[in-house]
Amino acid sequence: MPSIEQAQKVIFDLLKDFEEDTLNILRNSPVALRIMRTSDKHIIFANPRYMELFEVKEKDLQNLTPLRVYRHASDFEALSARLEKQENIIDEVLAMKTLSDLPLQVMGSFHHLRYMDQDVVLAWFYDISAAHRAKEIAEEAAASILESQKALTDELNEAAGYIQSLLPEPINKDFLKTAWKHVPSSALGGDAFGYHWIDKDHMAIYLIDVCGHGVGAAMLCISAFNLIRSQSLTDTNFHSPASVLNALNQAFPMEQQNLKYFTIWYGVYSKSNQAIKYASAGHPHAIILQQDQAHSPPALTKLGTKGVAIGCFDGIDFIENQIQLGTKNKLYVFSDGVYEITTADNKEMTLENFTDLVNDEFNSMDELQSEAIYEKIRQLKNNDGPLDDDFSIVELIFH
Repeated sequence: MPSIEQAQKVIFDLLKDFEEDTLNILRNSPVALRIMRTSDKHIIFANPRYMELFEVKEKDLQNLTPLRVYRHASDFEALSARLEKQENIIDEVLAMKTLSDLPLQVMGSFHHLRYMDQDVVLAWFYDISAAHRAKEIAEEAAASILESQKALTDELNEAAGYIQSLLPEPINKDFLKTAWKHVPSSALGGDAFGYHWIDKDHMAIYLIDVCGHGVGAAMLCISAFNLIRSQSLTDTNFHSPASVLNALNQAFPMEQQNLKYFTIWYGVYSKSNQAIKYASAGHPHAIILQQDQAHSPPALTKLGTKGVAIGCFDGIDFIENQIQLGTKNKLYVFSDGVYEITTADNKEMTLENFTDLVNDEFNSMDELQSEAIYEKIRQLKNNDGPLDDDFSIVELIFH
């Protein structure tokens, strides 16, 4: 029967063999591993993958402490405090470095063991630097995109603000009152309108609606608008709506405008003659309500002429008409975005439907009702979302 000493030797040899087998497993692992003695925080074992990852040489192991591979000493101290409380740590993301100070992003785990009669901490590390950098690049790209989007939004808002600044001030005089409502369907729309005195006796009234939305539509709209407002079209009689439309058609062929075109209604009010000359190019007719006797209902007339949109065809000769004003007169000029909605009963509102609506509900000869028309259209629309197109309406009352 073996003695106690012999039995202890057998057990010790078995443990030694087990520890050697364990070291071989750790040594050949593709995961970076090291064993740190807790008493002095020295590394007593590091496998080849650990040495490769942190650029550790054999000579470095003699006095290597884990602190040397942490980018921030405070991180190591905080980790050590947790380990001293016998905490096992799993999958902690760590800012580490090689011995040559190359930064690493590592996922580390730490487990307490007894090894060769010593208290040790077995740690294993996965290099996630590439994944972390990819995440940083993605975050930087996202931040750059957000910054670019903000800059673009700021520029679009600035452009929209510029268009808004071009719109006319309301007029409130005994013989003339004006109002308007302009709600772009996007940050930057393609509608603009105005009225201004050509001379002491004649006022130009106009509304432009460029196809589409965005920067291209806004630029074309602003260009045409400013030519009308500044009366800069060459060889043009601004007292003649037909002359203005012919000049615009020559100045803005769609082939030179990225295939964009625009519709327009242009009129000229003569104070002395109490008449309005008008012409339109592919645009909805304007509406004029006239009343000669106080108790009679106002009569509605549609003011429009035949003509295609500006820029579509060369060599078009636009025509103009004239209407004589009555005792009281209200003129509505608007874009198709005012009435092109789907109503609550899922029907598409038409220009004729809108004309009837104005005749029935917005026929006051003394009250400006543009805002009320907008609220009515919002009420008739089948949802609470934004309108599909720019809402632009100009209203003038002539007495």
